[in-house]
Amino acid sequence: MTTIETIFTTNNGQIVNVIQFKDSANSKIGNGLVIQTYHFSIEQVINNDLHLDAKNCLDCPLSHSSGHRLGVCYTHKGMQLFGLKSMLKKLHRLNGKGLICEFSNTTLNAFISRVQSTINKKGQFIKLVRFGAYGEPIFLGEQIISKLAKLGKNITGYTHQYNKDQYNWANKFFMASTHSHKDMAIATNRSFRQFNVLLKNDTIVNSVNCPSSKEFELLKGKKVSCINCSLCSGNYKSIKKNVHILAH
Repeated sequence: MTTIETIFTTNNGQIVNVIQFKDSANSKIGNGLVIQTYHFSIEQVINNDLHLDAKNCLDCPLSHSSGHRLGVCYTHKGMQLFGLKSMLKKLHRLNGKGLICEFSNTTLNAFISRVQSTINKKGQFIKLVRFGAYGEPIFLGEQIISKLAKLGKNITGYTHQYNKDQYNWANKFFMASTHSHKDMAIATNRSFRQFNVLLKNDTIVNSVNCPSSKEFELLKGKKVSCINCSLCSGNYKSIKKNVHILAH
C-alpha cells in the first residue's frame, strides 16, 4: 500500500511535522495500518543534521542536546536511525524548494479524507495512531491530536512535558515519559499515567512491564505488538496502571 503523508510546520515555523499513513510490518509495532507522527526542529531540517534536536526533543534526557552521544535513544539505532536520516534528507530538499508550509486545517482535512477513502475501499481499519515516532508530539497541539486519535482503534504517545501547566491537556492522550520515582510522582500529581524507562533494576508499584519488551518476552515466552496493545494510551481509555521498560 502506498504511504500517504502530510508535512507542515507549527510553533511559528520552528517544528516540522510529518504525519504518515502506512502499512506496518515492524516486529515491535506489529502488522497493520498505522498513522505515525514525526517532529523535527527547523535547524535539523535546514542543516540536515539530527544532532540539532534541542527544539524538537526539548528536555528529554536521552536527546543529543542533553549531552548524550548517538545511540542512547532507541530512535538513534539500527533501522530507525536509517529511516530518520532518510526522512530528514527529504525534508531538507523540500524546505530548500520552499515546499513546507505552515499548518492549515484544509491540509489536515485533505490528508484525513485521503486516508479514510483508502481504508474504505480496502474494507480495512487503522489499528494504531502512534504519536511521536520521533520527537516531541506535544507540538501538534490538542486540536490536531484529537482529530488523529479518533482515526485509530488504539493510540500511543509519550511526552516529557507532563510537568508544564500549558500541556496538562495531554494527559488524555499521552503517557508521561519518566525516568525516576521523582518523575513519576510529579506525573501522578498532574493526572498523567507513566511510561517509566528503567535505567537500573528497580521496583515500581502499580506498574506493568511493557508487553512488547524483550524482558516481557523472556519472562512470558511471547510478546504483544503495540498495534494489539492499548496500555500506552494515556487516559484515553479506562486503564489505571502505569507501564515500565528496561532502557534499550
